[in-house]
Amino acid sequence: MRLIVLLALLGCSHDAKRENPFDPELTPAVTLTVAVDDTAGTVTLTWSASVDPTFSKYLVLRKVSGLELVDTLATASVTGQTTYVDSFVVQNTTYSYRVSVVNGAGLEVPSDAQEVRPLLLPPVQIVRLEFDSSTATALLEWTPYAGPRFSLYQIYRTVGGDTRLLDTISNAESVSLVDTDLSGNTVYSYRIDVVTEIGEQIPSLEARDGFHFKVSDWPLELEAGPAFKRNVRLYSLGDRIAVLTVWAAVATRGLSGNSIVRWLVYTSGGELLDDHRLNLWPWNQLIDARTVSAALDSSGRLYMTVTAFVAGITNPGEENEIKLLRFEADLAKRPTELWSQTIPESPDWASLASMGTDFAFTTNAQPSSLTAREDTVDAVQRGTLEGWVAETRVWQKDGQLRAGVCMPAADLVKWGTVFRSSTWETSLRTVVGPHIAGPPQTLFYPVSLDAGPDGRVYVLDAGSARVLVFDSEGGFITQWGRPGTGAGEFDFGSGDVIVKGLDLAGSIAVDDDGFIYVADVGNRRIQKFAP
Repeated sequence: MRLIVLLALLGCSHDAKRENPFDPELTPAVTLTVAVDDTAGTVTLTWSASVDPTFSKYLVLRKVSGLELVDTLATASVTGQTTYVDSFVVQNTTYSYRVSVVNGAGLEVPSDAQEVRPLLLPPVQIVRLEFDSSTATALLEWTPYAGPRFSLYQIYRTVGGDTRLLDTISNAESVSLVDTDLSGNTVYSYRIDVVTEIGEQIPSLEARDGFHFKVSDWPLELEAGPAFKRNVRLYSLGDRIAVLTVWAAVATRGLSGNSIVRWLVYTSGGELLDDHRLNLWPWNQLIDARTVSAALDSSGRLYMTVTAFVAGITNPGEENEIKLLRFEADLAKRPTELWSQTIPESPDWASLASMGTDFAFTTNAQPSSLTAREDTVDAVQRGTLEGWVAETRVWQKDGQLRAGVCMPAADLVKWGTVFRSSTWETSLRTVVGPHIAGPPQTLFYPVSLDAGPDGRVYVLDAGSARVLVFDSEGGFITQWGRPGTGAGEFDFGSGDVIVKGLDLAGSIAVDDDGFIYVADVGNRRIQKFAP
């Protein structure tokens, strides 16, 4: 009896239609493909339709690489529903997907796993970084974020390894920023991060630049020995730069040694064109020059003032004099003495600037106007200024003549529009210092100034080893520099107290194209900076 039943069962299993609900051949796996969309921030799953007549549902499954947990993202009970978009995808994460078919009896058959690369959300691109040295600002522009889940932009700035958040912007279409209060000769790096609604951070590539960068430098020709550093002055000659240096020979008083005065002319790139050792004295005198200053008149002729101890030879004696000398085209010839004045003692500061045919001239705190005739000069002294004048400059702004002075001991710089050259000192109505709005907060021994072609005024603030820049009305724009020997660093002296002032000196000049030149006397070089 048992044998008959067994044969019957075997015969049924071999020949009858299989109806076992757990037989995989009745519930085959679907074929799955996946595609990542970085712009939309999604993964799209597509699979073949189930052919199981007892089909119940699809299960869409996702596993995060490195984790054991499997998430069921969705279920679908319609055979023809064969796509699913996963919009909860995080960047920098690897996912693996399967789609399981479940039949009516509960059998679950998964597809082959499909692993997708991490989502790469699109960063923005910085398309414009434009610096304006006249306002010390940077304009930053970037492409709008093209990805999903935008929350905000974060704008970062890095200077010398120090990174800080400048601003946040929550409008995806607002794609520009103006950064202000920047310093010259400084590299600024910017980065735009996109932050999504779920906290993802998508950094852009950095963009970097700056303004007033150092372009070049070249040696400052100074005589060996005890040079009077105050007598190193720079002058812009259009497309050339002139350097005036004075070295006083050591001698016994009463038989004074002649000072060596050099007028060096360079190209704007530092190539030496001329090196003149000037003969400043009449044949019967020796001059120990204390201060020398130069100016060119409207026709290009060179004038110099010399304040000096003079020792006569044919008529022995000694006295202090101020002289105004005019040179001809051949600088090797002895100059013409246009004016001289005996003074009780030689001033420690003197400066000359041309106002066409007239000159602004200062000795210590005493301003004068000099009107040059063919072979004579009319000199008029008027009042006194707040402090000793280290340098006097004259320039054009909007067709008007302007004059300016630096007063180191008073920590002041003044300038203004000149309406009458004979009273130029009364025009000094724009006052900068001692306190200023810029990072140094105060001026500290400004020894030189010059104006650029757009009217900006550049001040060499020797005590802080910086160049300070102001607009034509005295508003602070920017600054750069610090003590040292590197690019954009300066050595203007020890700062020790000496007779009538501090041991600090240097000079600054700006050419017709706006390039800035600094006589870095302690480092014995001239540094050139971009406009």
